[in-house]
Amino acid sequence: MKYNYVPIDFEFHSSEEPHPTLVCASLIVDGQVESYWLNDGDTDQDWHALQERLHFLHTKGCIFLTYMAIAEARCLITLGIDPVKYKVIDLYNEYRLLANHNHKIEYGRHLIGGQVVTTHGRVSYDQTKKVNNSRPEFGLASACFKFLNERIDEERKEAMRQVILSRDPNLIHANREEIIQYCESDVEHLLPLYKAMATEYMTLLPQDHHERMLEYMLTRGRYSCLTALIEARGYPINYEETRAFSENVPNMMRALQRDINSQFPDIRPFKFVPKTGDFTWDQKATREWIKTLPMAVQSRWEKTDTGAYSLSLDAFQEHFDYKHTYPRGNLGAQMVRYLKFKQSLNGFMPMKEGAKRKSFWESVGTDHRVRPFLGIYGSQSGRNQPSATGFIFLKAAWMRALVQPPKERVIIGIDFSSQEFLIAALLSEDENMLKAYESGDVYLYFAKLAGAVPPEGTKAQYKEQRDLFKATVLGIQYGMAEKGLALKLSADIGRTVTESEAFSLIKKFERSFPQYVRWKDKTMQYYKSKKHLMLPDGWAMWGDNWNHRSVLNFPVQGTGASILRRAVELCHYANINVVVTLHDALYIESKALSDHIASDASDLARCMRQAFRDMFPEHLRARANVRLDGKMWGPKYEEGEFTVSGVKFHTSKIHVDERALDDYTRFKPYFKKVDTSVYL
Repeated sequence: MKYNYVPIDFEFHSSEEPHPTLVCASLIVDGQVESYWLNDGDTDQDWHALQERLHFLHTKGCIFLTYMAIAEARCLITLGIDPVKYKVIDLYNEYRLLANHNHKIEYGRHLIGGQVVTTHGRVSYDQTKKVNNSRPEFGLASACFKFLNERIDEERKEAMRQVILSRDPNLIHANREEIIQYCESDVEHLLPLYKAMATEYMTLLPQDHHERMLEYMLTRGRYSCLTALIEARGYPINYEETRAFSENVPNMMRALQRDINSQFPDIRPFKFVPKTGDFTWDQKATREWIKTLPMAVQSRWEKTDTGAYSLSLDAFQEHFDYKHTYPRGNLGAQMVRYLKFKQSLNGFMPMKEGAKRKSFWESVGTDHRVRPFLGIYGSQSGRNQPSATGFIFLKAAWMRALVQPPKERVIIGIDFSSQEFLIAALLSEDENMLKAYESGDVYLYFAKLAGAVPPEGTKAQYKEQRDLFKATVLGIQYGMAEKGLALKLSADIGRTVTESEAFSLIKKFERSFPQYVRWKDKTMQYYKSKKHLMLPDGWAMWGDNWNHRSVLNFPVQGTGASILRRAVELCHYANINVVVTLHDALYIESKALSDHIASDASDLARCMRQAFRDMFPEHLRARANVRLDGKMWGPKYEEGEFTVSGVKFHTSKIHVDERALDDYTRFKPYFKKVDTSVYL
């Protein structure tokens, strides 16, 4: 079947609002450019004309070509159109996919920061030759340069972009013709880009997938449109508390620095500066402390270009991998705590005048809901990678207490329980893994298979052994060898685990789940010979990934990402309002009425279970019975539990991860304006 492709582009501003302010739109139909001015007070004529034109093209089965379709879909929503009903291809998604470990596209000549540069892919961890390993930018200008060898006039584009972002209606109107020309110049590149990308796909996809290329593209475009609906809804915050929290950030930093200093009076990692009333990090003292660590740790510690010990979060986490609780008196753990805390405050911290860094408040609308960039298909496995600046769910766990629905509303969240273990069991068809999942306690079952716990042993009786085997499963699933696993186990269970002990645990895992081990070997062989791995919904990783662990993580993590995308789609068709997606969880907003809550919670659970089953062949679906965990919070709720559709929900007024309760208690006072002379 021959399709008519219609390139389309909107110009707009105020994306933090439920409906962005439209400025203009351009599309190309049968080779002719059509433009619509949408920004003046008397715009009804062009609005109606555009609505009718788009509806007509949709009924004719046209496929709309866009770049960063979330933006265009947000504009369609403003026009009163459900973008999910339209056939949309998002060339931004396609560029990201084509560059996913495909060095031909990922590296080479690129337009980065407005300059033409040549980049090179790494071939191993220990590559010593210094070359430019920069990843490409994924804007339209970069795509046009890479696929069409064309330079877009970025200065002119930026000038018009700044006029639009000024939100000054008079200035925008005065530049009407230039803005329309700017919009038309963008839309003219889309069809040539699509053809160039399709040609590249044909060189990468196996023959039996060529006919499904368009189906895969439309699936990804549909997810862009679904994400636009999530962005348009935004997620709610307690505006007053979040404002107070933001203003108190300097006080919070000082409080944390004082607390860490109090634990190490001989080292005092932070120096007080009387002139400013702030602390500075005494990096020299911290590096001297690193020199006191065992030589085995020092020898593996990451170094800077000058040969000094790195003080980055990654460097500390390599040896002190703490996530929610940080043992007091352990300087490595406390530095991880400090660096994570500082990182989580990005967007809230006061910025110097002229700073280019984004603020959290740029994502907050006048309705006090947050609409951050959600970064779909941002990772190699196809997971979302939202901008942490505006996405509280990626910040410190205790900050989620700021995410609060308004009165008469409730947030319902469900996440998949031990999802990746079940995905791995199904993909490998490892009977022992399937039975372990079906037992209800994967880690205890593994401990019993390995002979560390008797068949009748319980979680309460053998907590230490279970914790050890839990940490082992999680580490092995991420491809850790004995060195990395020994460090992880030592951090997780609070005692030193030798590499020899870690190696023994790896062997016990392999003996317990032999089919999974064979499946991993076959997956690696397939990747090396076929030069790609593909997920059920068409997202792929091409053949230039030299990282063995990364390759083997892809099928499991990627299938999880595909499942979540499918769940979002099923929720849309069930009229459930998703407001947040997070790794393996969905959050929706509902009316705080018992019948609404029960119905929406039940529908959400049904959609998530169905999405999980949909990603596996028919013969495996009977075993694809994933467990779900629920949480629910809103102003009307107290601490408690109830069960709906087999899902146990924990209820509360606010949502705080139990592992972050200590930090929440410490920082909760800063959710209100406080005297700047007071520190906790």
